Amino acid sequence: MTEKTKFFAEQPARPPLTDRMELVEDILAMSTEDDPDRIAVWADRLAAYDPGEIEAFDVDDEVMGQLGVEYGRA
Repeated sequence: MTEKTKFFAEQPARPPLTDRMELVEDILAMSTEDDPDRIAVWADRLAAYDPGEIEAFDVDDEVMGQLGVEYGRA
């Protein structure tokens, strides 16, 4: 995490959760626009998922749970 990102995350007057989620969605949308490499990676993952070569996992259990452990919120 960059110093600028830490600064914003540590501010006492954080925006409401819905505003923060909208910001995250906007950032993600910007990072995936017209990115052929990213599109190719996801296409490869989908192609591997369909025949069962890779498994899906629950984001709440796997990702969010691990983040909670890492940041002391579990």
